[in-house]
Amino acid sequence: MFVEPGGDIQATVLEQRLDGSEGIVDAVLAGDSTRHLGMRYSVVDEACTPVFYVERYTAAQTTSFGVYKPNGDAIAVYLPGDPFVIRDGTGTPVATMAKSKDRFNISEVGGGLVGQCWREPLDLPSLVDDQWGLTVLDEPAVLDRRALVACPLVCRLLWSPPPRRKDPNQPDPGLLLAQDR
Repeated sequence: MFVEPGGDIQATVLEQRLDGSEGIVDAVLAGDSTRHLGMRYSVVDEACTPVFYVERYTAAQTTSFGVYKPNGDAIAVYLPGDPFVIRDGTGTPVATMAKSKDRFNISEVGGGLVGQCWREPLDLPSLVDDQWGLTVLDEPAVLDRRALVACPLVCRLLWSPPPRRKDPNQPDPGLLLAQDR
């Protein structure tokens, strides 16, 4: 979910498995993770209107993710490196994402710092597997804002462990919270 600190849910991430095995052979030969191949992470707002989706970008030699408009047009591609390169929908490098202490700084090419992304400590570790934060420091001039908003999701896909499986013998923690109200 995308949640403003202390606020309501602004968007939800829906995980969808896509049929087909395209790209899996290439990933295995490259020694790449196949954990996210064949997956789409659709981000919908509170009215369930699609905002963008993120998929594993199979044209890259290392684990990379693309951000796409609901109609399938490319918004951005996150390509690992030092620093990460963020390309726009035309393939032009428009931003970089560089590690700085405990966060990633996102800077536009030829411009300044537009955002910072970091892994947050969990307040509710029994309910949330992982949590990433984003601070937008300046409105991007070239980078599509949705590509900037997608940064925490991309980071989660790149560096977070897979979600814990729910034990079918344990009660749903969300249900327990609802009963406590």
